[in-house]
Amino acid sequence: MKYIHGNFQLALSGNIIVIRATGPWNENCVKDFQAEYKHITTPLIGHASWADLVVVDGESLFVPEAEYLLNGGLPDSIASGLKHVAVVLGKSTTKMCTRAQFSNIYRGTDIQFQFFNDEQTAIDWLKSNEFALESEQLVS
Repeated sequence: MKYIHGNFQLALSGNIIVIRATGPWNENCVKDFQAEYKHITTPLIGHASWADLVVVDGESLFVPEAEYLLNGGLPDSIASGLKHVAVVLGKSTTKMCTRAQFSNIYRGTDIQFQFFNDEQTAIDWLKSNEFALESEQLVS
């Protein structure tokens, strides 16, 4: 199924937000994502730092306005505790462009970010930086 506006699922496990997203993504999708992300991270704010495990699928691209919008929401996430982001590109059909877009989003921030081809390597990197999943069931 091709998503015209993009699709995403979020889950909090330990101190990692697992984000599974199928693109392409437009402004509406990013706005919905930001609202749900804010809600799911609320219990962590003031209590813990966290990391994102972003697993992208399909035509994983942002329209320019969506990329700008996502970047604009980062200062609040960083101030609230977001420290690391692992982006898994293994199922992306647009790996090079997706990597460039995510690099543009995170460049110039205090977030440590890395790109991976598989989820387990990404999780291992997050674990090495003291982040942990409560449930390995979230990993496919």
